[in-house]
Formats: sequence, C-alpha cells, structure tokens
Amino acid sequence: MPTNYQKRGTTWANFEPLAWQDQGSLDIRGAELEFRGRKYAFVIRDITQLSMGRQGRDFINTWVRVDYVQDGNPAVAYFVDGSALGWGGVLGGSKKLYATIEESLRLAHDDPVIGGEG
Repeated sequence: MPTNYQKRGTTWANFEPLAWQDQGSLDIRGAELEFRGRKYAFVIRDITQLSMGRQGRDFINTWVRVDYVQDGNPAVAYFVDGSALGWGGVLGGSKKLYATIEESLRLAHDDPVIGGEG
C-alpha cells in the first residue's frame, strides 16, 4: 500500500532551484517518489542515497536530499515541508518526511543506501 505524504512543500531538482516556485504533494511508493506540483511533476526512481541537512541559503529548514540516477546521469532533489506558512520543516515535518521515505526504502530494498543527517 503506497504511503502518501500530502504536506505542501517546495523542491529543488537536479540543482535547478525550484524552491519557492512550486508547491505540491510527494507520493512515496516503495523505492519511488512522485512529486506533483502546480508547475512541475516528476518521478524519482533508482535512488542511490537519502540524507538530511541544511541547503543553500536556507539556514532555518532542514532539507531531505535524494540522490538518484536519471537517464544514466546522477541527479539530486531536495524536499522540505513547507506547511505552516513555511515553518513545517522547523516544526519536525521534514524529519517526518525523511523517516517516511527511509522506511519505504527499507521495505522496498534489502540493503538501502541511507546517508543519515548531514
């Protein structure tokens, strides 16, 4: 049964800054993530590493970093819980998102690559 994470959020994908340009939902199904926003939609498969940490100029929120392979090339997507007028990440939403993705990867793979907090 797929886990559906419906928090509103922002994302960066492939180092192209989409943060604050789109909000949407992130569906977590096994080893696959699907982001559906107002402007962008994409599916992440072939996840190679999952970690958490501060990103870019955002010194307040902790972001979930997802490293993956797309079309044979390394790619990176960042997710943060943008609920509560942008404070959801600070209030524990991003940690919950990380834990949900981590659990889904563990259930989907015998030996998932989890990087932990950074």
